[in-house]
Amino acid sequence: MTFAQPESVGSLGGDDVQEPLLPAETSGQSSVTSCDMAAPLTEQNSQRYIHARGMADSNPGARTPSSNSQLSQNSESAPRVKAAADVSHVTDPKTKRSRSPSPFSASPQAPPSKRRVPASPIKPWIKNEHLFREVEDKLSFHGLGPYDVPVASDKWLPFNVQSKILTRTQNVVEDALFVFLHKNWPETCVENGWEEMGEAELDELAPAMIAGMQAHKDDIAGLIDGENSHISDRLSYLLEKIGQIRHCAVHRTKRIPVIVVELMVRDATYITTYLKDDERAKILDSLCRSLEQLSLNLQARFGDKLLGRVERKLKRTNAEIEKIKEALRIEEKRERQSQLQLEDIKVQDEGIYEDELEALKEALEEFWRR
Repeated sequence: MTFAQPESVGSLGGDDVQEPLLPAETSGQSSVTSCDMAAPLTEQNSQRYIHARGMADSNPGARTPSSNSQLSQNSESAPRVKAAADVSHVTDPKTKRSRSPSPFSASPQAPPSKRRVPASPIKPWIKNEHLFREVEDKLSFHGLGPYDVPVASDKWLPFNVQSKILTRTQNVVEDALFVFLHKNWPETCVENGWEEMGEAELDELAPAMIAGMQAHKDDIAGLIDGENSHISDRLSYLLEKIGQIRHCAVHRTKRIPVIVVELMVRDATYITTYLKDDERAKILDSLCRSLEQLSLNLQARFGDKLLGRVERKLKRTNAEIEKIKEALRIEEKRERQSQLQLEDIKVQDEGIYEDELEALKEALEEFWRR
C-alpha cells in the first residue's frame, strides 16, 4: 500500500523542510484521504473525503500492514538503541556512570542495594553483669528509687534549674570515677572498653567501681580508707544509689523536691571526697551549699507537717499490721479445726477397717471348713 505525503507547511525560519509522517500517523489514512486533507476544504472535497473515509473504515485489513510495519520497525530500532548505549559506555571510559537509573537508556540500571548494619546487643561491654543487674534493680528509671524518702516539704525547683544541677553533678561524678579507675585500676577500664572520659555513664561506672573495690581489697586501705576503715563501706553504699542521679537527669524526672536534690548533690560530694578528688569535690560542695540554705529553710518551715505526716503514716501501717494479725489468727483456728476433723476421720477409718477385717477372716474360715 502506498502512503502519500501531504504538502509541507512553511516553517517559521522560511526553510522549505519536509518532515515525513511516521507510519503511526498515516496508518489509518489512505492516499486519497491524505491528499484531500492537504487540499482546501470545499463542498466537493468534503463529499469526496466522506466517501473515501467510509471506504477506508469498511476495509479493516487496510490498517493491519501499517501496524505490523510499526511493530517491526520498533523491534528493529530497540536493539540499535541498546547497542548504541552499550557502545557509548565502552568507548567513553572517562564518563562517570551515575548510580541512579538513566531515563534515556533502553535497559535502566537497578538502584544499589542498601547495606544492612547488624544490630549490636545492648551494653555488650558490661563484664560484671550480675553486679550491674543487682545495682540496677535498686534504681528507678522514672522515679526517685532509693531517694524516695519522706521529706519536710515537696517544693521543687523549676525544671530548667533542676536539670542543669543534676546534669552537672552527673558529669562531675562520672569524671571523678573514671579518673580514679584509669589511674589505679586501669584493667577495669580496658576490659570494659573505656579509653577516655565521657564513654561510660554513671550507672555503669558505679558498679565497675564496686567490682574493683571487691577485687582489690588489699589496696583499699591505702587508696580510700586511710585511718578510717569504714569509708569503703560507706562508699559502696553511696555508689549503689548514685546512679539514680543519671536516671533522673536522662529520663527528665519532674518535680523532685529541693531537699532530695540537695541530698543527691551531697552524696556526690561525699563520693568525690572519698576518692580524694579535691578539685571536683570543691565544685560539688559549692553547688551543694547553694541548695543547702533553701533546703534548711523548707525543713524548718514544714518540719511539723512532716512529723504529723509520719505519725499518720505510722498509724495506717499499725492498722494494717493488726488486720494481718487478725487474719493470721483466723487462719490458724481454721487449720486446727481441719486437723481435728482429719484425726477423727482417721480413727473412724481404722475402726471400720478392723471390723471389715474380722468379717473377712470369719468368711474365710467358713469357706475352708466346707
